[in-house]
Amino acid sequence: MSSDMLTSAKSTLTPWHPTADQPWNMQRVIHLHRRAGFGANWPEIQRDLQSGSEAAIDRALRPVADRTAEEFEQLSAVIGSAAVAAN
Repeated sequence: MSSDMLTSAKSTLTPWHPTADQPWNMQRVIHLHRRAGFGANWPEIQRDLQSGSEAAIDRALRPVADRTAEEFEQLSAVIGSAAVAAN
């Protein structure tokens, strides 16, 4: 694929955001999981429906290991701060 075609494709793509006419709903949650190549179980569908489109898309596109590392860093900072405050 030529670089001109890639540039053209990038310039015409825009992120999807829910609107009154196209709300974030169960149908779109299921569609996201299907298009991302994964099926979703009922708790995942409910979680992504409640958390909103941005969080659901982020979870679908980012590997679990990346999120786990960020969560670990946040938790270790909280534990470290609590340990320092206790001494």
